[in-house]
Amino acid sequence: MQPSFFREMPKFKTPDEELDYLRAHVAKREEELIQAGHFEHTKDSAAKEVVGTYKNIPASEVLHSSNIINQKETEGIVLALKPEIHDNVMEELLGIVITKGIRNALSVVEAMGNPHVEDDFHRLLVQYLKTGQVISDLKEGTPLYKSLNMTLFEVTLPPPTDEADKSKGFKEFIGAMEQFYAGMQSISLDKKNEKEIYFTLEVALGNQSDEVVIYAGVPNKHLSLFEKQVLAFYHHAKIREVADDYNIFNTDGGSVGAYATFAERGVMPIKTYDNIEHDPMNMILNVFSKLKTEGEGAAIQLVVAPAGDKFINEFHMILDDVKDGMSVKHVNLIKL
Repeated sequence: MQPSFFREMPKFKTPDEELDYLRAHVAKREEELIQAGHFEHTKDSAAKEVVGTYKNIPASEVLHSSNIINQKETEGIVLALKPEIHDNVMEELLGIVITKGIRNALSVVEAMGNPHVEDDFHRLLVQYLKTGQVISDLKEGTPLYKSLNMTLFEVTLPPPTDEADKSKGFKEFIGAMEQFYAGMQSISLDKKNEKEIYFTLEVALGNQSDEVVIYAGVPNKHLSLFEKQVLAFYHHAKIREVADDYNIFNTDGGSVGAYATFAERGVMPIKTYDNIEHDPMNMILNVFSKLKTEGEGAAIQLVVAPAGDKFINEFHMILDDVKDGMSVKHVNLIKL
């Protein structure tokens, strides 16, 4: 038999109405337990009783028709993710997102100090937003908004089958990436890319995996552009959207990260693909191959953002000074 407040409740039109109603009756049930002489864990007990009873009531009896999600939407919110040992933690964190906002949920995750959980939670948020859900305190244009409103693709380049493709050398194969990067400049909304739109390329070996995979993280507004650019220059490439993101972190182990910068300004020459005889990826893959399948993982991420004419103009100024007799290194220092 249902408690009286469930028999009398209205049909909720919004999640806020539903939450307010349930909170009020959790408080009421808590008072009843105290009056009955139960003083320990009354709030938890009251919440479990109310929610336990409420979940057995059909949605059609408690929700307005406009607020009932259909089976397809329900399946979408399941997020198409493989079961994880932290799924119960993810459920609680998602509950915090819905009731208290994303910032509070992220603060909880940060306080946990577990990179594995943090990575899984990021994955969950991305998929949650892709189902069309709205997070009230997530503001468009912020770094967090941009990082969550992206789609991850696994990119595979099968061995060439056409004779024309087989005859291509390493430099010609890699050289197509120049054109790919040029095409991806279009993700910027203006010449200076003032909103700092970016995409990522990642080489990753997940924890509990023995397969090194190439990934690309692309803003949701530019998915079609990315696919067209890849297939334009690598016709046989296979592009697959990945909802079940990789995780390189050990739940019980340590983590370390680093970033690379030029030893000198970018105007100084570096060795590019047309000066390299062998694929430098072999060195990276060799290191990855030495990692243990269980408990170890690694990733290298390149964040690529259009910069417009910023560097070209700067380098032209340096070149003009060099033509006037100044040394490249001296000009490089005074332009810092």
